[in-house]
Amino acid sequence: MGIRDKQKHESRERILSAASKLLSERGLAGAGVATIMSEAGLTHGGFYVHFDSRRDLVGQVLGSAAERTRGWFLRGLSSQRGLDWVRAAVERYLTPRHRDNPATGCLVAGLGGDVAREDDDIRRLFERELEILADEFRARLDGEVEDPEGRALAVVALCAGGISLSRAVSDRRLSNRILQACQSLAERDLAH
Repeated sequence: MGIRDKQKHESRERILSAASKLLSERGLAGAGVATIMSEAGLTHGGFYVHFDSRRDLVGQVLGSAAERTRGWFLRGLSSQRGLDWVRAAVERYLTPRHRDNPATGCLVAGLGGDVAREDDDIRRLFERELEILADEFRARLDGEVEDPEGRALAVVALCAGGISLSRAVSDRRLSNRILQACQSLAERDLAH
């Protein structure tokens, strides 16, 4: 790779990193091209060297963020199987640390409300990543519970909704109770 190609690659990675951070922190409306490029330390005009459109960037950020989230769920859980894996992943997801760090957290929780107001293209991109994430859970619930696909979707929705609501309230005690209640409900559901 030549110097020019290496610089282009590094700039693209800076844009993706900045976009992921801003989308997580501010949502889709708060992460325009100019803001993203400023966060990346690059000029606005350079954006279109790397991406066809903002939609192209959002799609790529959703894909890389979902991959990062899956990696986060999987890291250190390889020795666990089935319901034990799912319980450990839920416990890892529904934490104050995850709640308090939206810039590095799951975009499913961070962008669900925003994506609902977007066009069908963005919604399909989000839907694809949501299905991939839910499929990680379904694979581990298969043979362990009735309707593994439905249960997987419910667990992902409970987790994402729990993080989203815990971030939305200012009362820290209530926020922590939301996380604990979601964990307890997931554990009770998975016990059956």
